[in-house]
Amino acid sequence: MQLIIIRHGEAGMHAVDAQRPLTPPGRADVTRVSRAIAAACDGAFDAIWHSPYKRARESAELLAEELQLPLIQQDSLTPEHDPGAVLTLLQQQPAQSRLLLVSHMPLVNILTGLLVDGRSGGYPFATSQAVMLEMDYPSMGCATFLKQFL
Repeated sequence: MQLIIIRHGEAGMHAVDAQRPLTPPGRADVTRVSRAIAAACDGAFDAIWHSPYKRARESAELLAEELQLPLIQQDSLTPEHDPGAVLTLLQQQPAQSRLLLVSHMPLVNILTGLLVDGRSGGYPFATSQAVMLEMDYPSMGCATFLKQFL
């Protein structure tokens, strides 16, 4: 399985956290990172999973436009959701799956740490940052860190 974990682009203000939109610089950064992912990846990914929060959805839409991939909203990709639930979703996918996940801190940090090191955290993410991981099976400590996109 190949997995690219992406933190959404820079977001603006809104009274409701889930409704915060991307800023113009956030949109530009996500577009730049999506182009870098397209240039570095030698084949199609299956889909882009994204959080239901507006900033993550907008980031996923920009990635989908560049990569020509379908979008799938996953409610388990919200900032404070249990990373174990995300791991369970990944384990239900075919071993040859290639997915992009667009989410938030602290979930992207925790999930990356669990997959690579078998422990929570240790991978701070800037907005629009992405990491590419590869694993035979999505389990704690089983992923190899392949590449970072900034």
